[in-house]
Amino acid sequence: MRHAKTSSRARRAIGLSLLVVLVFLIFVYGGAVVFFQTHYAFNTTIDGTDCSLKQVSYIEKTKSIQMADYELLVRGREDLTATITGADIKLRYVPDGQLDAILAQQNPFFWIVDLLVPSFGHTTTPSLSFDEDKLDATLKGLEFFSEEQVHAPVDAYISYEDNAYVLHPEEQGTTLDSEKTGQLIREAIAAEESELDLEVADCYLEPEILSGDETLSTRVNLWNTYVPFQITYVIDDKTEVLDASVAIDWVDYRADGSGYVNEDKLTAWVMDFDARYSTVGVKRSFTTADGQPAEVEGGYYGWDLDEDAEVDAIKAAINGHYAETREPIFVQRAASHEPADWGETYLEVNITTQHMYYVVDGAIVFESDVVTGLPDGYDDTDVGVFWILEKKSPTVLLGTLMPDGKREYESPVSYWMRITWKGIGFHDATWQPVFGGDWYLNHGSHGCINMPFDKAKELYGLVEYETPVIVHF
Repeated sequence: MRHAKTSSRARRAIGLSLLVVLVFLIFVYGGAVVFFQTHYAFNTTIDGTDCSLKQVSYIEKTKSIQMADYELLVRGREDLTATITGADIKLRYVPDGQLDAILAQQNPFFWIVDLLVPSFGHTTTPSLSFDEDKLDATLKGLEFFSEEQVHAPVDAYISYEDNAYVLHPEEQGTTLDSEKTGQLIREAIAAEESELDLEVADCYLEPEILSGDETLSTRVNLWNTYVPFQITYVIDDKTEVLDASVAIDWVDYRADGSGYVNEDKLTAWVMDFDARYSTVGVKRSFTTADGQPAEVEGGYYGWDLDEDAEVDAIKAAINGHYAETREPIFVQRAASHEPADWGETYLEVNITTQHMYYVVDGAIVFESDVVTGLPDGYDDTDVGVFWILEKKSPTVLLGTLMPDGKREYESPVSYWMRITWKGIGFHDATWQPVFGGDWYLNHGSHGCINMPFDKAKELYGLVEYETPVIVHF
């Protein structure tokens, strides 16, 4: 009987214990359910961070602290790097409900399941803000944009070196597309990325012509068929070099890619060369025999390039692939290549003062008053630089043949020194009662330079054939 009572009490004790345990478990379970309504479940990761048992406010505070410590490492060419920090741009986290939404997705009644079964984790879209003005100032201050570091890209090109054409590869340079760079840096910050490689991101301006360009390599080979070739022009103490670096501009291309020298371009270069060195008829500044500044333009005296002969000589040098040093081929020469190219020995006629000089080696050896052409637009004495073409003693000067078969004039002279083939020259004029002054204004010649008899005789004995003659106002 006593044994039965003991068993009954034991069963009641066990039942009571089980009830206590059950109540405790229910209390724990219920408390956890309440807890996980405001806290993330076990094994919850957000953006790779374990957020288990954490509240949204805690995660938001953590993210805010992380933004203050944020750094973006920017890499560029030539081993340049720069770091943009969250503090530089006042970067901060902006709560936007994503963390609350993750919490709302979990079922607090399944917290035991979450404890036993790993979750898949969650990701959020970065929600940040920063000071745009601060970021703009930071970008402008990056070393990538400093004047010392920025080198523009260089296209592949061909140069002429040591009598051959050489293909130079392109240079990448270090010039960034500033707009694209700024945009990608903004995107990297917004995505909370830790590193951005500007070269990988294709932020640099690139050369447009690359050394692998088939046209370049083809042209190098083609152009090198025009070398070696060089003409060194010697003009007094100056030299000018014509070689393939210049002549290559004359090369045109056929449809099959082969090249040929365009003779029109070659001729154009020779004409330009002629314009630089030929002086016939050009305006010249000089100092008169009496020491006054003057200008003269016109006439036929001076350097005159033989353009056709020069073109042929250049073609021969190109086709023959040879080098030579020589003077340009002049069909007519002057005394020097100075602005006053008639040198130190010349005749000078000043129409304004009606006076002439003969200068030999820079010194006046002869001078005389003269009478020049009547300034009526028909008999004016030609102005310009000429030379003595003919000397005759005596001769008869013949005027224009008139319709009645007679000459406009027939004037016997004792001393004739021609300077133009149209009939202008120095000669004695015994019919002129006066020389010099303004007599020529109403009593001028038909264009010749009239001289007193004795002066004409003296000059005739002094002056030589081809002596330059300057006639000016």
